[in-house]
Amino acid sequence: MNNSYKKQWLHPQLFAIASLFLVLFSAVGANAQALIRADQGVRQGTLLEDIQKFTITSAKTGESYVVLVKLPISYGAGKKDYPLLLTLDANYLFGTMSEVATMQALRKEAQELVLVSIGTNAGPAKHGTQRLRDYMAKEFGPFWTYPGLAGTPTVAGLVAGVKAAGRSPEQGFGGAEIFQQFILSELLPNLQRAFRLDMTQSGLAGHSGGGAFTAFAMLDGRLPFTRYIIGSPALFYSPEGMDRKLGEFQKSLEGRQVSAFAAFGGAELTDPVIGDAMSFGQANMQKLTQAKHKNFELVLTTFEGEWHASVFAHLFSTGLHTLWPVSQATSAD
Repeated sequence: MNNSYKKQWLHPQLFAIASLFLVLFSAVGANAQALIRADQGVRQGTLLEDIQKFTITSAKTGESYVVLVKLPISYGAGKKDYPLLLTLDANYLFGTMSEVATMQALRKEAQELVLVSIGTNAGPAKHGTQRLRDYMAKEFGPFWTYPGLAGTPTVAGLVAGVKAAGRSPEQGFGGAEIFQQFILSELLPNLQRAFRLDMTQSGLAGHSGGGAFTAFAMLDGRLPFTRYIIGSPALFYSPEGMDRKLGEFQKSLEGRQVSAFAAFGGAELTDPVIGDAMSFGQANMQKLTQAKHKNFELVLTTFEGEWHASVFAHLFSTGLHTLWPVSQATSAD
């Protein structure tokens, strides 16, 4: 080091200034506030605030369910009715759905909705098997034996899961018809008593197994919904079964109006684990595009580059503003 530079820094005044700086810096550090964990009100001030939680035990299925509800921001300001959007897999997806629906309503990109989501009231060990039983329809038939599905990683995994729970495939799948009865005769009457709902614009949304149930319910036509968001559905009708169901669906359209938005992720269709199952479901959904009827509108699309999980936010967001555009909202209080 240069001697003159060294002497400059050893000057008593400069040393005093440097010492004062260190003292002040140390004081700031000592007075800094600590990060304190807040276990109460963790959703306060976020779009997840004011979520209501209920439980209901079904006499139809014999199972207990969690029901989560997010009301529109304007709900308490008037007396008008709002469309109901009933969704599935609350345990996995309700946070995303609630935030997306609220943001789009605030930005007037989609209508305000009463968002309700059904989830299992079971622990992690039972959640998956209960979900499979509730969402997969008996009329799909023994899909685990169908060419194109038998032995694929996804279906083999599903069968292994129900067997591990002590059930045969026939016992582990095929409960969608009963789950639908629960929604129709137990859940919906409770919701209609508790909230102001416009059932003429109401809908159902689901993804994966939930997408399979949503597609099944739309085709079956017993639930009073007119709009459906169908994501990556494991729609496991046999080719012959799908043709038969398509004929029944077209006849049922004489008495009802149906609009649907359905999508897959481009990457999930070639995924080595679930690609075969998703491609099977996509083939059945493509048959639905043949249902030409004045009372039926279907948008079926692919979000390129998206996987089975990542596609959901795209699907739900686009489905909302496609099926519930602000231009169709009613303004009467």
